[in-house]
Amino acid sequence: MWTPNQSSLESLTNALSQSLARDANVRRQAQSVLDGYLYNPELPQYLCFIFIQSDQSLLETRATAGTFLKNLISSSFASFTDLAKSYIKTVITKGLLDTTPLIRNITGNVLTSIIRSGGILSWPELFPLLISLAESNELSVQEAALSSLEKISEDNAAELDKSYGNEQPSAFMIPKFIALLSRPSSSNSIKKYSIACINYFAALGSSAVFLSIDQILSTLFQIAQQPDSDPAIQSEVCVAFTTFLQAFPANISPHLDGLVNYCLHVIATNAEIDDQSFAALSAGEFFITLASANSDRLAITQLLPQIIPVLFKHMPYSEEEQEEILAEHNAIEENPQNVRPSHIKSRDAKSAPHQNSSEQSQQEAEDDDEEDDDDFEDEVGEWTLRRCCASALDSFSNKYPENVIEILMPLLLTAMNASDWPTREASILAFGAVSEGCLNFISPQLPELIAYLIQLLDTAEPPVQQIACWTLSRYTPWIIRQSEQGFHDVYYKPMVNGILKCFYSRSRNVQTAAVGAIATIIEKSSHMFISCLPDVLQGVHYGLANYKRSSIRAIYDIIVIICDYLSYAVATPEFVNQIVPLIIQQWNQLSKDDTLVFLILDAYTALSGSLGPVLGGYGPEIFKQCHNLLQESLVMSQHAMQDPTAEEPDIDLIIASLDALDGFVRGYQDQAADLFALIPSPSYSELILMCTEYGDPDVRQSAFGAIGDAALYCYSLISDNTAQLMEATIKGLDYNSDEEVAAVNNAVWALGELSLHVGSDIQKQVPTIYPKLLKLLLSSDLASLKENAAITLSRLGAISAPLIAPHLKDFAKAWCDAMTYVADSEEKESAYRGMCVLIAENPHGLESALLPFLTAIAHYGDPGSLFDTFRTVIQGYKNMIPGFNEQLLANLQPDIVSSIEPYLY
Repeated sequence: MWTPNQSSLESLTNALSQSLARDANVRRQAQSVLDGYLYNPELPQYLCFIFIQSDQSLLETRATAGTFLKNLISSSFASFTDLAKSYIKTVITKGLLDTTPLIRNITGNVLTSIIRSGGILSWPELFPLLISLAESNELSVQEAALSSLEKISEDNAAELDKSYGNEQPSAFMIPKFIALLSRPSSSNSIKKYSIACINYFAALGSSAVFLSIDQILSTLFQIAQQPDSDPAIQSEVCVAFTTFLQAFPANISPHLDGLVNYCLHVIATNAEIDDQSFAALSAGEFFITLASANSDRLAITQLLPQIIPVLFKHMPYSEEEQEEILAEHNAIEENPQNVRPSHIKSRDAKSAPHQNSSEQSQQEAEDDDEEDDDDFEDEVGEWTLRRCCASALDSFSNKYPENVIEILMPLLLTAMNASDWPTREASILAFGAVSEGCLNFISPQLPELIAYLIQLLDTAEPPVQQIACWTLSRYTPWIIRQSEQGFHDVYYKPMVNGILKCFYSRSRNVQTAAVGAIATIIEKSSHMFISCLPDVLQGVHYGLANYKRSSIRAIYDIIVIICDYLSYAVATPEFVNQIVPLIIQQWNQLSKDDTLVFLILDAYTALSGSLGPVLGGYGPEIFKQCHNLLQESLVMSQHAMQDPTAEEPDIDLIIASLDALDGFVRGYQDQAADLFALIPSPSYSELILMCTEYGDPDVRQSAFGAIGDAALYCYSLISDNTAQLMEATIKGLDYNSDEEVAAVNNAVWALGELSLHVGSDIQKQVPTIYPKLLKLLLSSDLASLKENAAITLSRLGAISAPLIAPHLKDFAKAWCDAMTYVADSEEKESAYRGMCVLIAENPHGLESALLPFLTAIAHYGDPGSLFDTFRTVIQGYKNMIPGFNEQLLANLQPDIVSSIEPYLY
């Protein structure tokens, strides 16, 4: 057993103690000592000893040592010596037996960090030990052990649900959790942790849960029937019902009536009590899931008269929320961290122009669902019962529109005429929530209702103005149809003008709602928005000059929307001079760690990509800001890799600044070379190369996107480093986790663009590239990745046909599946041209996939110059295969035969 050196132990203990001192100088000196210990390979043992075994240390010092150990494990566990790992595993669980709750809790955090960093196989003995402690008769030990299991299960349920030889950890653990739930002596905490653990496995559809599902449900029903149960347990039970409804709907369906009544009861008993409202929220989320569940429609329809009124009842703001809203005018300036944009993550994965129609529709539906979730997220990002009920109402209205509107409309009409604004505001929220699902059933009432909403834009009550802006934007499709039928001045124009007036409201929430509503209207009706654009740009100018931090985010968002949807209308010096100087002015006033930088970089990306040289003299200035920021961030990153104590750059800052430079490439195209020559060193290709080597997949995703765009629009920018970029891109074709798929997708796309410039020089790398692309084409579940792999493989085929054509039969069918429904584009044309080169080289390689290939050709909308190529290929097979017309074509659908008939003669 490892033992500490007494002198080192005392030195480290004193430093930990002094790091908590009030005197800043003392804290700095202590931190310097602690930094020195980072290079001591025995630091983990010392921290563990102080935390667990030191009788002389104060509680605060022990807690600091434990937290330090947890953080060290999270960042560096792989580099721990075997002795350190062994010592920690031997000693650390004693912390669960400590008499102090703080030490027990930190011990659980340390255990979680060990499993998170090393995986469950690094310490398989831990789980039986924790279960044994959870079954002990010491309440504090039970709770500490189960708390640890809950934290570990949250992160590692999927690994614990796998089989290792003949053992499946979850199969061992689930019955133990059920038994603990059933114990009369189990505390509320034990029940809460046990249900939570079961929920993590149930969410996976675990076989271990399914085998015990009747017993679990029976136990949960017993708990649900207990009067005055703890809100935390009620919350976990509601989460369980929601999870089981998703994972095991057939087992839940017979109990829907009881589940609905229980969740309605939890909402009713907890919604108005501040410290219990989380339970009501969990119950509300059950109804969001129920609305989209594949359960008995008739059963749910019969339950709607109970559900809908309760959802609507809890949509008005609470009294506390009303006080906060009315005090909003006098609110102090927000914390800068509150404006960090949620959309700054990484650039979208590059893809072929379009997915096939069915998968595209599915993806759009998923995107719509995500947008709907955002619709009901309030202004500071808090997910409340009010928003939850609105989201549930939205979901029910999409699946049961006629039933919902029949129940809801009388409630809405009464509430809209209420004397108190919270009730009226909630009715407008509900009206907006059902806008998509119930549109056809409320169309007769819409002329009157829309006119009423437009009037409310002038009300003196900011919350009502705010929700009126949002709800009107939800009804934009109906208003557009009225405009097309000659009622433009009746609905569309008054709506836009009324919302634009709200740009100038004193309420930041109204400002944000108005700008967001106009952004939505632009997205849905850009073709008829041009006449309104000058007034909108005036409002944007006002917002840039006057809005505070929380509303300025909406202004930058709408700038991006305008660039995306109306670039043809704003690509003028007038627009640039009206908007860009204010953005640059704000940039110059910011520190580098101000999160407003992200919003401006996003706007720079949109402006440079859409306007290009129209930016005039502002373009070089913005370019230098973005280039310097990326360069400084990458230098910081290099220092941090060499010195563990050095400050690391914000990864999102690297992504955002690289995306902005990429915007200049897309916007300036051939002229980008002159722009980038303003800062010749480091070159653009050198910066990109540094990003391709970054550990974070989102950075690599942007880097590969930048390589592809440079190859597509301004190859001279990267031609000096083509070999290195090619090597990095080929390396980027490998991935080990789902988080890397988008980066791989961009790497595949970039490789295809590079190949057009590299030409025959790429042939020596084909033996390395081909197996990677083949694997992606055959095994990926992502349509855009399959398309990119197919396109790149075809382009390589056109260059290196003798190397790839012999393998044609291995990927021909998958290629056809990936490319058949891709929309016509230059990328698609080059892919089909390359495929025909491969077929000419090895016609027998396509024989087993000839029917899919003919089908793909039939779906090619306008083959243009490919017509003769397709005709040559088809004529070749017609001459090669006896009975081509009579036998082969007989296996195709008549419309396919009709489409390829021009190629047959």
